[in-house]
Amino acid sequence: SGVRCPRVACTVGKDDPTILTEWLPSLKKEFKWKVTDQVSASTTHLVLTGELAPRTAKYCKALLRGIWILTPNWITDTLNANYTVREEPYEVAGDKRFLHSNAPRRARLAAREGRPKLFEGCQFFLHESAFKQARVAKETKSLIELGGGTILRELPACLPSASQDLRRDREFIVCADDCDESVAATLLKRSHIAPVGLSYVWDCVFLWEVLDRLKYLIVGDDHAQLERSPSFEM
Repeated sequence: SGVRCPRVACTVGKDDPTILTEWLPSLKKEFKWKVTDQVSASTTHLVLTGELAPRTAKYCKALLRGIWILTPNWITDTLNANYTVREEPYEVAGDKRFLHSNAPRRARLAAREGRPKLFEGCQFFLHESAFKQARVAKETKSLIELGGGTILRELPACLPSASQDLRRDREFIVCADDCDESVAATLLKRSHIAPVGLSYVWDCVFLWEVLDRLKYLIVGDDHAQLERSPSFEM
């Protein structure tokens, strides 16, 4: 490992306490690792309890911080070897929906190489409908800011037609996924920006890409196909 004293965050399910009861005490005592259940600015690794990442805010924060996101075998093999083994063979390929996105590796390399953050240069206006679920809205705002995006306090104004294309592709109006189409249509009319659902922001992070917003639009022919299946977990 390139980190002499890893600061490791873990995802632990209620039905999988092994990592807490058996592994973590040894890691703290024998390897002097710092272990936490939160991903912060000082976290160097996120260790999962399975081969695929859960679609959670913690996973998103790990992606946006560009840290190692690893399977639990990294810990068991480290304990068996009695030294911290290399991370690369244990890097997670994706999450439970986007199985092979390779987002963890792409996000980590982008951070290591000092490339722009995911949402750098992007501006987001969170419509009041997005705040129906306060915790989801709070986490979404946190992800946007952690990803280098800007939160707008007011709805973006219409631009002269000649200059619209210069800014519209980096401005977003975010509503609840089940926002009423009439509300979204009014927002579109006032700003000339078609609103997207909250899932758009989360899927951008899960795939480590500023996605085409078409499939996430609240207004239009594609709205009926908007996926509202648990796009993320809290």
